[in-house]
Amino acid sequence: MRRLVRVVASCASLAVVLSMATALQAATLEATVSFADGAELFDNPGCGYAGGGWANLTPDMSTAGQNLCSDRANCTKLWSMHKFAKGYVYGDTYTVQTNHYAHITNFVGGADIPLTEKALLSVSNSFLKCRRNGGTCIPRFAYTWDGWGGAEPDDFETIIGHIRQLGRVISQFRDVVPAVECGIIGAYGEMHTSRYTAKEYQNRVVGAWLENLPSDMALLVRSPPVWMKYLDTTTPAFIGGGMDAMDQTLRSRMGFYNDGYLGTDYDYGTWGGGGGTTSWSRSEGRTFLKGQAVPYGGEFAGITSSYFDSNVHLLNPSRFNIVAEWYDTHLSYLRTIRAYDMTIVQKLTNTLFSASAWAFDGMPDLSEYEGVDLRKFCEDHMGYRYVVRGVNFTGGPNSAVLSVEVENTGFGQLLFDDELEVLLADAQGWVSAVRCDGSLRGLRGGEKTTLALGFAYPEGIALGDCSVYLRVRVPLFDESGTGTPRRAVRFANAGCYNAGAKANYICTVRLEDGVDIVPDDWWFAYREQSGATLGGHWLDRTEEAGMPVDAFALDRGVPKGCAGEVEVQMRVGMLSEIPHPEGGKASFVFLSDNGRPVPYGYCSEGWVRLGGVEVSEDDEVVLKIWVSGGAVSYALNGVALSDASGRRKFPAKGSVRTLSRLVFVGADLAGDFTGEFTTAPPPPLVIHLR
Repeated sequence: MRRLVRVVASCASLAVVLSMATALQAATLEATVSFADGAELFDNPGCGYAGGGWANLTPDMSTAGQNLCSDRANCTKLWSMHKFAKGYVYGDTYTVQTNHYAHITNFVGGADIPLTEKALLSVSNSFLKCRRNGGTCIPRFAYTWDGWGGAEPDDFETIIGHIRQLGRVISQFRDVVPAVECGIIGAYGEMHTSRYTAKEYQNRVVGAWLENLPSDMALLVRSPPVWMKYLDTTTPAFIGGGMDAMDQTLRSRMGFYNDGYLGTDYDYGTWGGGGGTTSWSRSEGRTFLKGQAVPYGGEFAGITSSYFDSNVHLLNPSRFNIVAEWYDTHLSYLRTIRAYDMTIVQKLTNTLFSASAWAFDGMPDLSEYEGVDLRKFCEDHMGYRYVVRGVNFTGGPNSAVLSVEVENTGFGQLLFDDELEVLLADAQGWVSAVRCDGSLRGLRGGEKTTLALGFAYPEGIALGDCSVYLRVRVPLFDESGTGTPRRAVRFANAGCYNAGAKANYICTVRLEDGVDIVPDDWWFAYREQSGATLGGHWLDRTEEAGMPVDAFALDRGVPKGCAGEVEVQMRVGMLSEIPHPEGGKASFVFLSDNGRPVPYGYCSEGWVRLGGVEVSEDDEVVLKIWVSGGAVSYALNGVALSDASGRRKFPAKGSVRTLSRLVFVGADLAGDFTGEFTTAPPPPLVIHLR
């Protein structure tokens, strides 16, 4: 029996934990978080209040300070680029209004010019500050910021050039920018009141953004006709089945920014009558957005109280269920939810939430908000809002499974990748943060999921009460993935969030006598610097062509981008024919060639004859296999093996993450098995087996 000599720490997959279900219980659940929503307001990445105002981009950026995002977690940044355009501002009849903007210069040097490096640097710095804040930003660019049209470049190609320049900057911040508001033409950048609203111009604007932004970044347009023109289709054709037949990559990026929100029953032209035109009815837009995973929001329309009372019925539950629409459209952000002097904000504040009045199929448990005003209810639930509804802890002598039932009571969903970590704290303080499989991305509003988080107890943990936390990382590109992140998801349960650790308290367990850190015939490893965790075990010995076959299974929990180095002491045996690799992505055998053993390695090309070292049957040798994200290499007794061309690195079928096992055929394995697994940066994990 191969027995484990030493282990650093561990995080086993669920499969590993279940295999030890018969072990003696060694932990009991003492307390849990309150399963009620605390009804508090807080920021979460990519959703909620997203303040932002207009700022000018100028060639020399002497006003660069105006262009930085705020210190809030989320913002919508609006930039005017009129300093890079020759065109004058126009009125509704396209009459030149030379005095309307007498306080600014509407053109620079009498010509349309590209954005300067200083201007682009200002945009980049704004996103960079947002990243440093652990925040997100949805930007819009335009040439005029009020109701007057025009001011765009006279040369339309200048607009396309500006989009290309901005796309290069934005593409560096996919972790910060989930979507771009298309804008750029028309008053406020709302794609109306412009010389360039005709189909041929709008389509080129939309196409330029799609081509110059990352393929997984959403593009939000002002209203459905923009998409219908771009797709060269009609509402009935699109809603009636065209969605299923269209390019799914494009469809996944389609969204809207609604700057006339709740101003009329059709949101000031955002929605129309539908039918045979390119406009959509409100219900058609709702149907489309229900299936999307993109940001949706904008700002409330500016209207008077008397106009609202006479013309808007969206907050009357007997005539329209606005709460159900918020869930169907996945409302995720609004710029003006805190503009308390706006009529619509006041109307929302004076309307109380009632679960019975606003009931709909699939409504989550919103009992904690009964009687709360609709403005607060809306702000608190924009995007996603996770509430722990149940906890179970199954502990054995070596490991445990933490089961957490989570309900998303928010309107939308998490739109960034996430990573889950279980944090443990005993009486002496924090012990470790253990990375585990699972994700909350894709959990839509009103849905529940149960996270089954398997992990092994880390070395050195003290017996007695242990607090268990769940951290939901939302990684930023400039973070190593270790330590406390700048961006993490907060749960809504009362009193559960630890701001210092950016983790959510889940439960307290009592670890009792008999906790043996590691079981026989299993190895685990954990690296504190990166949170990398691995797990694996030896399979039963089999035979292949009369020769012994030993296989080492690599189990779930291997971090993305991981590389592995495995070293085995073995006695040389020979096969008469090469076997099937039996699922091993990197296998090694000796094949008889005129009575002498010749090494062969298995890679994506199949079996490759290797040379460089001569051995004899029954020799004791040291074999080393190194596997990375796309390559495998071999060494015997410290000498690298190569094929006939001298190549020493061979294409692998998968990284260690997808590698199911390492297979050694014809080998009488003896001595130590040593595995060393690393993710940048070093130091590595080291596992010793006997």
